[in-house]
Amino acid sequence: LALPNVILRDLLKKIEVKDRLRLRLSCRSFEKLVAETNAGFFLVGTITPANYTPYIEDQSLGVISIQFGSAEFKLDSTEDKFDQFVQFRERIFTGISFDVFVITIRNSSIFLNFVRNIIHKFQIKELHIANLETEAQLEWMLQVMADFPTSKYHSTLSFLPETAKLLALPQMEYLEISEFDFQHIPAELFFNLLHLHTNLHLADVVLTSDEWIRAIQILSSDDRLRRVTLWVRGSNVVANQAACGITEATEGGHGGGEIEVVTPHSDSEDMVSFRYRKCKVFIDHFY
Repeated sequence: LALPNVILRDLLKKIEVKDRLRLRLSCRSFEKLVAETNAGFFLVGTITPANYTPYIEDQSLGVISIQFGSAEFKLDSTEDKFDQFVQFRERIFTGISFDVFVITIRNSSIFLNFVRNIIHKFQIKELHIANLETEAQLEWMLQVMADFPTSKYHSTLSFLPETAKLLALPQMEYLEISEFDFQHIPAELFFNLLHLHTNLHLADVVLTSDEWIRAIQILSSDDRLRRVTLWVRGSNVVANQAACGITEATEGGHGGGEIEVVTPHSDSEDMVSFRYRKCKVFIDHFY
């Protein structure tokens, strides 16, 4: 095509990743241009084990699925295949941008090294890293986040790290800690996490009635849109509702002090909701 390179580069940003590959294979003169241009912007990208099933241990890595926009690539999780794909990526674009990029990690140093090599030079607005199960994986995540200092971070941990390491995490847009055994998140740690991160999903948090009210007051005084989900013990829930002036007999529109019940016990078997100033609280699936 007798078009200036600057126009061709803009055109290449508009086509899908697989079309870049077809163009490179069909026209030898485009090989260098394809390799040295940015692939453009995509809403979603992912790297995840294709055969991954949550909460099942000792799964082999099997096949890895990689998605850039609508283009999906699957490859066997061997070091040779990983190296080949890194070389392939370098041939079809020099950079690529994503609104959201999701990495579901596995406990394999080969896989983790591969991921860092693949996302090198990516631009990512929101970086999601899911299924962290060990301290070593947490250290790896911190290294990846250091590579993307301007991204917003979402992370899912299925273990409770050492407190010092947990509090050293950068600010998260969303942090989930769940599925750990024989441990609970004490109040002091919870309030530190509440101060550090925007949205939380935490398992087995132990709060007194006063601490429960304090958490609601903190959220109500925050101008940001936030969502905090806590899994707490049933007896803890009942006591905390009572501290807010909510009983089984409390009707909608009533409550204690500035608390207004929106959905009373009488309207739902396993859910109560109430409002405190700007904070709305839902309590469900309690017994």
